[in-house]
Amino acid sequence: MDNKTYLIGEVSKLTGASPKSIRNWEKFIGQVDRIVCGNMSYRYYTEGQVEIIRQIKKNIDKGYRLNFAADKALKALSA
Repeated sequence: MDNKTYLIGEVSKLTGASPKSIRNWEKFIGQVDRIVCGNMSYRYYTEGQVEIIRQIKKNIDKGYRLNFAADKALKALSA
């Protein structure tokens, strides 16, 4: 895995999760790098974080609630 990072719009396209959902899920995916440029703050997600978001989205689509979906995703990826 390389050190590629993705902006929130790219992550949304890759995972099918909305940018709003991704921002809400940040407490489950760990520290997100931010770069401030003037009045704007850009979020950069790692490939590992993108995979966690992808798994959370998949679990939510199966009908799991957010806390359980995130816990299940984190356990699956750490196994």
